[in-house]
Amino acid sequence: GDSRLDSRALRILLARWNDPSATFGASFPNWADAKGAYNMIENKSPNISMRTLLSPHAESTQARMAVEPIVLLAQDTTSLNYAGLKQTTGLGAIGSGPARGLFLHSLLAFRTDGVLLGVLDAQSWGRYEEPPTDKRTRNAKSIDEKESARWMDELRVTACAARRLPRTQMVVMADRALVGCIPALAL
Repeated sequence: GDSRLDSRALRILLARWNDPSATFGASFPNWADAKGAYNMIENKSPNISMRTLLSPHAESTQARMAVEPIVLLAQDTTSLNYAGLKQTTGLGAIGSGPARGLFLHSLLAFRTDGVLLGVLDAQSWGRYEEPPTDKRTRNAKSIDEKESARWMDELRVTACAARRLPRTQMVVMADRALVGCIPALAL
């Protein structure tokens, strides 16, 4: 809702689009633009989050979905390895080795011929670096206490989109991680 922040976000996306292989800082033509981008990323405002930044794109994705009789919704988690960023906070263990980074769980919408319609939702998180104080086993925890809750979250996003787009049949595609969530399904 802030035109200055909207403008900054657009400039960041365009800079990254123009040269996605460049380092983040090198994406910008001068230090002032780079500093502005870093300031936005580090902004603590609840109005600046992955969900709020993705919201206009998700709306456009749903508009594209609305004209399709069938939409395939693929969800999965990928790890983003930032092991080289030694001073970066908020990163956690990924995999079984020393790598650190973030996880990204996304819900992508495709036409049946494989054409990408857009990103319907995405979540990102880092694992705790210190051992958790909760000593319960994985099986003793509820679905809401596990990382697999993200699979359920994306099913809820799909259910919301399905209610908004009753003429579009949605087929969710997931791997076996979703199977463990089935007892908790309550859309």
